Amino acid sequence: MKACWSTLLLLPLAWFVASPHRAAGQTSQSAAATTNSAPRPPVSLEIRTGGASLLNLFQAPAGEPKTNVRAGTGEIRFTLPLGQPGLELHSGASGTVYQAFDPGWSLSSGLRWGGRIHRAEGTASFRARSPRMEVGDTLGFADVLHASADYSIRPVRVIQLRVLGEMDRQWHQRSREWDSHAVLVGGAARFHGFGYWLSPEMGVAAGRRLVELQEEDYDERVLWMTIVSSPTPGVYFSLRFRNRWRDYSSQSPASWNLLRQDDRKDLTLTAHLAIGPRWAWTAYLLHQDADSTKESRVFRTQYLLTSLAYRVR
Repeated sequence: MKACWSTLLLLPLAWFVASPHRAAGQTSQSAAATTNSAPRPPVSLEIRTGGASLLNLFQAPAGEPKTNVRAGTGEIRFTLPLGQPGLELHSGASGTVYQAFDPGWSLSSGLRWGGRIHRAEGTASFRARSPRMEVGDTLGFADVLHASADYSIRPVRVIQLRVLGEMDRQWHQRSREWDSHAVLVGGAARFHGFGYWLSPEMGVAAGRRLVELQEEDYDERVLWMTIVSSPTPGVYFSLRFRNRWRDYSSQSPASWNLLRQDDRKDLTLTAHLAIGPRWAWTAYLLHQDADSTKESRVFRTQYLLTSLAYRVR
């Protein structure tokens, strides 16, 4: 279900900096970073630009040549409060220019509602020419339709419980046999007893990806642990460990994925710093180690992204 969790899902900074894998258990960064800040004006408009260094983007195994890619990103997004208290519309558009291949772009929109006890959010996005590695052993480009929803409740002041769901549909540009769709559901619990200084979360999820080429079908289980800290208004840190297990369902003796199992671990550090009332800086660092019963899927990758945002109003 890397479609729902892959960092490359999140290569346009609209997804990398606003939610390193929202489904993987990190609450929306923009919301978390401003929880402890002064109220925003009724309508918020933000422009963001940044760069990325993607080491071993093609996920080459040990001993083989690795390709490092640089990318530049630009994004515009706005938030519009609606009639009901706590209800707002958020939308955005972004583009990514890559050093080694053609650019991509994305559009997203969603609704967010929050009160003292209950919170809910739903988001849909479309990404064109998005680099994907959910299917097959090489990088591919796909148009991706993605949707997510989550609901949380605080039954007591220090405990927040959350349920979440995601789906995506991928259409690959050159290899139609890689076209796929995926669904994932999960839940998480967060402890707020330490205030803004420290907020740990643990979550689990499970899902399945179905591919036109049936040898690539797999089930996925995910476990994550996140520590969030916002010691002062406008300062936000997040450290997440995530483990994903894939079990491929092919039963054909001739299949290259017969009895295949993958074990992928990653560690993600996110930092957000407000620089005055309008400027903000964000950095995102990910390290991933992948193990597999298939030798060609044993690899290591690192991604570093940074961006600067300006809030127009």
